[in-house]
Amino acid sequence: MNKLFKSLAFPAISILIVTIIYGGLSIASLNNQTKDLKKVNQTSANSIADLQNQLSQIQNKVNQTLNLNDNLQQSLSAAQKQISGLQTKSTVQTASTPTVITKTITQTVDQQVFTNQATVIIDKDGSYQGGIYQVNLQSDDNAFTILQRAAQQNNFTIKTTDWGGNLGVSIDGFNGDNHFSDGKYWSFYYNGNSSMVGVSNQSIFRGDVIEFRIETY
Repeated sequence: MNKLFKSLAFPAISILIVTIIYGGLSIASLNNQTKDLKKVNQTSANSIADLQNQLSQIQNKVNQTLNLNDNLQQSLSAAQKQISGLQTKSTVQTASTPTVITKTITQTVDQQVFTNQATVIIDKDGSYQGGIYQVNLQSDDNAFTILQRAAQQNNFTIKTTDWGGNLGVSIDGFNGDNHFSDGKYWSFYYNGNSSMVGVSNQSIFRGDVIEFRIETY
């Protein structure tokens, strides 16, 4: 009996020892796993906290954007009201008080404006200093009558020769001077062109210019 007990006790003790050892190892493993789980949980908690912080920041930005949009909408609405008020005021002012626009137009007129006059131009000759004279026209005037009236009004004399016919009267000099003896003569120009008739046969009109120049044969 004792032998049987002894033969059974040793295996039982061995099994108990193995069981205790295995149990201890299992407990240690469970403790390690528990620690690892705690670390994972802590990391997850930290991640969740970070995510919550980020979410909170995003929400704050969204709220700020919404507030900014509200402010912009309010400003836009106020601006639209001001524009509408200005348009209404402008319409009322335009209807009640027409705007008068004054324009000043400056125009250069190159064309000479003539009165009822003709112009007499005479070259300088000896004692006669020459001149430019404006003479009022009368009915049936010709170049000679205009020249005579210029002489009367300006105190100079005329020396003439009457050739008759188409030649009519020619001018020999002024204030007694006569150049026929020294190869010169007085030529008669009508409106800038040498006249083909004598002074007395040249019709005259308002704005005409008659001119007497000393020329050489």
